[in-house]
Amino acid sequence: MKTTDPRDLTFEEIHDSLGETREAIWKWLRANGPATTSRIAEGSGIGLLTVRPRVSELAVLGFVECIGREHREGVYRSITYLAAQARHNASRAESQLQLKL
Repeated sequence: MKTTDPRDLTFEEIHDSLGETREAIWKWLRANGPATTSRIAEGSGIGLLTVRPRVSELAVLGFVECIGREHREGVYRSITYLAAQARHNASRAESQLQLKL
């Protein structure tokens, strides 16, 4: 996935394409609060080598954000559906405006 891919899709298309693992990680973060990928893996039962790239993808898609660091690992928190949708729509509108210029 390229970082420009999400801007070409509607937010609904992005959400629908999350897939089971990304959705599970996003839900885990919503329920448990900010965490490192190690804590997400431990708490969710999803392997660390699966969690790390999925969290990166969720960040690119706008569903999580890194809010700091803890022992050389990023600490991530979930973004609500409505906040992620608003960010995506604003980013998409800005991109379209830039294309017109």
